Amino acid sequence: MLLRRTLEMLYFAVMNSQQEYLPQITIDCVIFGFSGARLQILLQKPSVEHAKGLWKLPGDHVHLQKTTLQTAVDTLQSLTGISNVYLEQLHTFDAIDRFPLERRLTVAYYALIQPENYTIKLGAKSSSVAWFPFDEIPDLPYDHNEIALFARERLRQQVRIKPIGFELLPEKFSLAELKTLYEVLLDTKLDKSNFRRKILRMNLLIGLEEFQQNKNHRLARLYKFDAEAYEELREEGFSFYF
Repeated sequence: MLLRRTLEMLYFAVMNSQQEYLPQITIDCVIFGFSGARLQILLQKPSVEHAKGLWKLPGDHVHLQKTTLQTAVDTLQSLTGISNVYLEQLHTFDAIDRFPLERRLTVAYYALIQPENYTIKLGAKSSSVAWFPFDEIPDLPYDHNEIALFARERLRQQVRIKPIGFELLPEKFSLAELKTLYEVLLDTKLDKSNFRRKILRMNLLIGLEEFQQNKNHRLARLYKFDAEAYEELREEGFSFYF
């Protein structure tokens, strides 16, 4: 009996001591879109918790029976009704004082969607959801501004080496729209002729017999990204580097 009681006390002592070392774990999603020739970011106002009424990155607690990836997918699903989007783990933010009420670390993800294709809806814990131009992000709580900036820098790095920029464009696009996208993402001005030559030389675009009338009243040919061609080239050792 004494031994059993001793073991029980030891068990609870260990469990209680672990509370000092086990932080809460959450995920936060940086959801990018591209509209009006500007990089956009989706923000929400939570209806509960410490940041109630403040614009913040969409996120949630990680439940015991879910991975961080599953939680991120569920967060996207609750806001956009979609799950089949480009989603990549970004970084773990674990500054001791990043959350004012308790020790909490967050695993950040970033997603790429086309805003015009989806109807954004309120999640169960949201009072408002809206798109913001990235360069007009308000002051966000916690370290969410830092996370957003980190995500934009990762996006700039990745679009140079992977064709993920196409995730932000409509299925059919002009070379002018593609050039504008890369100029915005890379924050630079690109030479029209060089860009056209370089992107077409990659053989990753399907030219369509469809045209778009631009502002100069000239017809611009439309293209589609050839994902199958990219996969075949990648297997052969092709490296997308823009």
